[in-house]
Amino acid sequence: MNGTGDLAGRGSEIDQLDAMVSALTAGRGGMVWVEGEPGIGKSALLRAVRARARGCQTYLAVGDEFTRRLPLRALLDCLDPRLEHDLVAGAYGADGLPPGDPVPAMVERLSALVDRMTAARPVLLAFDDLQWADEASLLVVRRLGRATAQMPLLLVVASGPVPANGSLVRLRRLAAAEGAVVVTLGRLSADAVDSLVARLAGARPGPALRRLAGQCGGNPLYLREVVDALVRERLLRVGAGVAELVDEVDPGACSWTGALAARLDFLSAPTNRAVRVAALLGTPFSLSDLAVVAALPATTLVPLMDEAIAAGVLCENGDRLAFRHALIRQALYRTTPAAARAAIHGQAARALVRSAAPVQQVATHLLGALETLDDWALDWLVEHAAELAYRVPEVAVDLLGPAAQRYAGDPRQDPLRYRRSAPRRRAHLDHRVRAVTSEPGRRGGTGTGGGPAPDRPPARVAVAPAGAAGVRAQRPGPYRRGRG
Repeated sequence: MNGTGDLAGRGSEIDQLDAMVSALTAGRGGMVWVEGEPGIGKSALLRAVRARARGCQTYLAVGDEFTRRLPLRALLDCLDPRLEHDLVAGAYGADGLPPGDPVPAMVERLSALVDRMTAARPVLLAFDDLQWADEASLLVVRRLGRATAQMPLLLVVASGPVPANGSLVRLRRLAAAEGAVVVTLGRLSADAVDSLVARLAGARPGPALRRLAGQCGGNPLYLREVVDALVRERLLRVGAGVAELVDEVDPGACSWTGALAARLDFLSAPTNRAVRVAALLGTPFSLSDLAVVAALPATTLVPLMDEAIAAGVLCENGDRLAFRHALIRQALYRTTPAAARAAIHGQAARALVRSAAPVQQVATHLLGALETLDDWALDWLVEHAAELAYRVPEVAVDLLGPAAQRYAGDPRQDPLRYRRSAPRRRAHLDHRVRAVTSEPGRRGGTGTGGGPAPDRPPARVAVAPAGAAGVRAQRPGPYRRGRG
């Protein structure tokens, strides 16, 4: 995975690090702090800088949620086993017991060891996933970071936003104040996405593949998961130098959905559950709707949403929230068991009715719970069938017919069957009106030209509700419900 292919779009960051490595080989140290959302390319950047540090001693420590319980474990693991043995043995007395708390002594000895190592050759020490580091390791990083001004040591650390760590935040602030170079990796540009997809797929992406890649939000890890799955499952065709999807790709049938959902295991369990519920709400969604559906107070949800935003899973969209990566939302939705999805959709519909949500919002969730509709849902559909047929005809067609069939023999099905036909009649009228108003330069007729005349604004059309006679064209203005 080494090489420029994993670093598409990171030219300026590579140039920064190359300058730091050149300074190191000339005997000048420094500190670099790389940060960004999970999967954005921090580890690839650390691998690249190590590969460029020719003639230097290079070491890589990697933090994780298990070694954080063991003081200094990640740092000790990256050393030569003999160095580690001598370091640990020296912290204990002749009787094999430490004279006191061994951790402070180990911090001192480890810092001194790095100092001695730099006397022989310049040292590049990288620490990936620093957010998982224990307090003793953070203390070593603090000491070494300050010492880079006096020794040929390049200390490169990479951290993600979760789990939240107050000590890490303070360490970063101090490091930046003392001259550390902070490199924040953002989303890849469209050109960089095309370059990475072309390398993974073996040819430049066609329009459909480019649209699908665009849903990854410029995250290299998610792009790799998606394209690798397409190649593995033979869902790409390559011809004339272009890679394209073989057909409409169903996300639910592709292995990347499970892989992408599994990539969110860095979120805390409560946040993971909350974003799974949010995935069923669509995007963007409001915090108040999520609170209603998840049956959690907003005060509980705010820190969970803050975590998801910091991790790059969600982003702010005005006064609402949205999934930063469309494919992540799809993956969360698809990997929630169908029975659980239906139950949550049904629960959401009831909760939204209690909160006086718009009927179209309730209907969308009932559509997701179509196989589990109960008497309450049927009563609600009967009461609101006319409004649904007018406001959201496509949803009404998909919802009212199956609901009527599900309750065959129940007298309440009759208004559902009638109202189900209303959206079809409306759609037919809409089609006729579009045909009349679309021919250039004419107000009537049945032409199928490419749009309204350029010297005349398009007519607005108000379609009467079911049972009304006719349609009428109006001048541009706000949408108004027509009358028969």
